[in-house]
Formats: sequence, structure tokens, C-alpha cells
Amino acid sequence: MACVRHNTTIILLLIISNMLLGATNKFAPVEVKGLTTTSHTLHLEDEKVWVHIYQAAIPGLMLVSLHDDENTAADVAREYISQNGGTLVELRHGRGRNVIIRRGANRARFDPNRMFSLGGLRKSLNHFADLTNDNVKIGTAFSKSVVEFIEVQAHDIIVAIHNNTEGKLTIDDF
Repeated sequence: MACVRHNTTIILLLIISNMLLGATNKFAPVEVKGLTTTSHTLHLEDEKVWVHIYQAAIPGLMLVSLHDDENTAADVAREYISQNGGTLVELRHGRGRNVIIRRGANRARFDPNRMFSLGGLRKSLNHFADLTNDNVKIGTAFSKSVVEFIEVQAHDIIVAIHNNTEGKLTIDDF
């Protein structure tokens, strides 16, 4: 009888571990029919940011989603490019609006809207009392990587997408 319980326990553990391993990653890209998706991981010291690039077969607008808490805008953008062509570059990190730099227990943050100029990045870090030379260097390197993914030189117009309605707007409203 002890042997049966032991085997049952092992089987139960295997089932649970398989369920956990098969669980969806909340940072994984969303699958959308008709879009090719590539993903990249950027590191801000100990923190990770996933960059998902959704691309339609036909060219069109370059859309950029910089805030991880503006999911409705990203949902609408994916739907738009699947029907009209174009590309969406989406940042995912699970930390809400701002991007986090983390070194052990030390955290710094900045608004990704402001990372594309040195002055904007410095003001954003200063706003959160996180302005240090190291944080500026890390934020600048991150910004340059994001700019490469956006392929700024290849596009006449780049549209940053947003929704700032505290959850009151969903894709069903369109």
C-alpha cells in the first residue's frame, strides 16, 4: 500500500509539473493570424524587457507600444495591421507604464516615452529620483536597442499608440 501511494504521489507531481511547464507565459507574444512574430529579450541589469515585433505581409504603418499597461492599444494595433498591413513593436515587462532598471534590491524607473533623447531620459529619471550616471547609461543603451527594432530610418512616420482610460476602453469598443 505504501508503494501505491508513493507511485500516486510521483504521478501527481508529474501531472502538476507538466501543467506548470505548459502554462502560458504572460510575456509571450499574442498569436494573430496573418502576422509574423519575432521576439527579443533586452536586459536592464537584472530586469528583462521583451520586445515583440508583429509584422503583416504587406507594408504599412510602423506602430509602437511602449507602455506595458496599455493592452487595449496593443490589441487594436495588432488587429489593425492584420487587416491593413504594417508593423507593431511592443514592449512587455509586466511593470506597468514605466520601464524598470533593477540591480539586486535597487530599482530605478523611467517613462519610455522620454527615453529617445538624453534630456528626456534624464528628466524622467530625475522625476522618479533615480537620476544617476549608471542609470542614464543603461537607459540610453536600452533606447538605442529599441530604436534598432523600430527601424527608424526605414519609416517616414512612426505612430506611438496609447490608451489612458484606466481600463474603461476595450477592443470591444471599436
